[in-house]
Amino acid sequence: MLHRHPFWRRSRSARGRDSHRTVSFLELFYDLVFVVLIAEVAHALAAHPSPEGLATYGFLFAIVWWAWANGSLYHDLHGSDDTRTRTFTFLQMMAVGGMAAFAHDAIGAGSIGFAISYAALHAILTWLWYS
Repeated sequence: MLHRHPFWRRSRSARGRDSHRTVSFLELFYDLVFVVLIAEVAHALAAHPSPEGLATYGFLFAIVWWAWANGSLYHDLHGSDDTRTRTFTFLQMMAVGGMAAFAHDAIGAGSIGFAISYAALHAILTWLWYS
């Protein structure tokens, strides 16, 4: 049956979490993609060092941090070393890459692309937490 295939099985329970778990290369790569996104947001601040630029940076940094914390917490509590986790992690990284592509002007001309990428990331995270 479809639901018994390893890809579609339920996520690991938070109670079944290994207390001596080490960070995987995939998690480090996931974090690195967010580092690139934050660097792009900071580059926009460097281009416009003003109170408005600082406010924009603060807003963008806050929503990026929230997305990173949400994804990292899910992976820490429920992720495992299987195809399902890897697939959804790469989908998240693609959405974050889209955000990074539009981050330089995320409040101006790139706002639509940034918002669509951000919405896609949160749709993936919402599905993961729901399932």
